[in-house]
Amino acid sequence: MRSLWKLAVASVAAFGLTCAARAEPEVPSVVRIIVPFSPGASNDTFGRAIAKELTMKTGKNFIVENKPGAGGVIGTGEVAKSKGDGATLLFSSSSVVTNTVGRQLNYDFAKDLAPISVVSEGPMVLVASRASGLKNLDDLKTALTSGKTMTYGTPGLGSIAHFSSELLMQRSGGKFQHVPYKGVSNAAIDMMGGRVDFMISTPASILGQMKSGDLVTLGVTSAAPSPLLPNVRSVSEIYPGYTVDVWWGFFAPASTPKDLLDYYNKAINEVIASKDMAELFARESTEIKHMSVAQSRAFVAADYKKWFDLAKERNIKLD
Repeated sequence: MRSLWKLAVASVAAFGLTCAARAEPEVPSVVRIIVPFSPGASNDTFGRAIAKELTMKTGKNFIVENKPGAGGVIGTGEVAKSKGDGATLLFSSSSVVTNTVGRQLNYDFAKDLAPISVVSEGPMVLVASRASGLKNLDDLKTALTSGKTMTYGTPGLGSIAHFSSELLMQRSGGKFQHVPYKGVSNAAIDMMGGRVDFMISTPASILGQMKSGDLVTLGVTSAAPSPLLPNVRSVSEIYPGYTVDVWWGFFAPASTPKDLLDYYNKAINEVIASKDMAELFARESTEIKHMSVAQSRAFVAADYKKWFDLAKERNIKLD
């Protein structure tokens, strides 16, 4: 009788293992990760580092392909229109949202893409040119209160830097003139030359100029001072409610089955948990996040609504 009982238990266990094995989704042997920006910047750096670790962990081949153009719209659109078979993913920063809300597109960001995992989040930094005379946030508030028109540079229309500056204009009531560039480096060069008053950027993009003093660091855009940028005040001190965080995450076509989304989410969260990965993200002044598919979906939806509402209120057109 005892032997029969043991056999029954073993059979149930074996059945459970078989069901678990059957529940494993069919993952393509080659997975393309589209980065909708040029090589070299944070999107590309993070995407390639995670792809390498995913390949080692899963035994599948994760390949990063850069598809820049139209502020990320070209690469994002390709993923949005791809088959939901897990073979094509998107990795991008929050500019994937801001570059969408003010354009007429052949895809619907909110309907055609499914968030998989938001992997990192961090503050942006507000910097000024030395020629502007701005030395701190109080100087900025005084200048904007006086009615002076301030010029601000961005790496292009629709970028998170563009929308962050529009939000600052909304909260401050100041007068701004947008000067868009092709990339952060061109905007920084003109700022150092005194041709632009200020700029909002990811810290990593202008860290050298911040450390050298070629650009004056005024504040961070996070709700509270960031441990990644000690002794730098938060812009919300002078404009309560002003908050912007830049984030990075993975997306798939909306038709991708839930079990595949869950599989990728689990694998991504495991590979970004290493000390080396945390150090990589910290060098870019951003922190690792571990979110489920549901949490990532809610997070992205809230960010989308924030920028969609701003674009509508301020009549921001990117086309």
